[in-house]
Amino acid sequence: MFNKKNLEVFAVFIAGLLISFCTLGIITNFIFHQTLSTLLFLGLILGVNIIFLVWYRRSITKDNEAFQKEKKDTDTQTEFIAFASHQLRSPLVFINFASEELLKKKKIPKDIQEILEQIHTRSKRLTELVNSLLNITSLNHANIMGAQKEIDIVILIKEVVDENRHDILSKKLVYKSRFDSTETKLSTDPKLLKLVISNIVENAVKYSHESGNLDITVLSDAKSLKLTVKDTGIGIPQNQKDQVFARLFRASNARVLIPEGNGLGLYIVKAIIDAMNGKVILNSQENKGTEVLVTLPFTQTEAKNPAKP
Repeated sequence: MFNKKNLEVFAVFIAGLLISFCTLGIITNFIFHQTLSTLLFLGLILGVNIIFLVWYRRSITKDNEAFQKEKKDTDTQTEFIAFASHQLRSPLVFINFASEELLKKKKIPKDIQEILEQIHTRSKRLTELVNSLLNITSLNHANIMGAQKEIDIVILIKEVVDENRHDILSKKLVYKSRFDSTETKLSTDPKLLKLVISNIVENAVKYSHESGNLDITVLSDAKSLKLTVKDTGIGIPQNQKDQVFARLFRASNARVLIPEGNGLGLYIVKAIIDAMNGKVILNSQENKGTEVLVTLPFTQTEAKNPAKP
């Protein structure tokens, strides 16, 4: 019985014989000055084509097998991360709540208070990491967009700024907003859009110098909405700008300023904006600040499959 592999070997063998026979015939005819037969040329071409088609089929099969194996490994990894993150989320929520409530009590011994503050700070960081990992797993789906509805981006911006108000005030940042656009509503997934705005604004606040500036602008044209978030923070070194949207990347000066961090924020931003058929551009100068420009179409009819990590 012939299986596919044996059939391919047999086809290559026949093609080899055909090429050899036709080549010999052409050479013989040429040496003896005989008329070259068209059939010999056709046989030669046929033999070459058979070998090429077998080679091409094997290449496609190998590529497909490699892709399927890689996909299976990626799916397994994603499922594990999602499971582990979900299992961690509940106890972390409890630890955050418990430590926060204990810190509200009066007459706590100083050494106990310091321990509670460390527990609360570290549990918040772990919660941020878990949330980022869950966001990463959702990006691996072919269509990460949820239910779309009309949303006013200005409302989302105000919500995000309010959520970061404590850090903005503690750093004495000068916050300015300008919503010159006459149209600030767009049809999209509100949760994903808020996640984009949150990651960008949180980065701007986190890496700003004390008494720096935070400017948020919304403009629009006939087809799209443009959101700009600009800060006067530490910026990004020139030789590292090409890596800002890479997964797990953190600029060298950011690691020095804040050693803890997961390097997932801008990676998530880029993946979501791509899925929304939008564009994100980052301009930055070290020690002078960073500007992030997001352009989104008013209607996002189809979500792209995000870039592979």
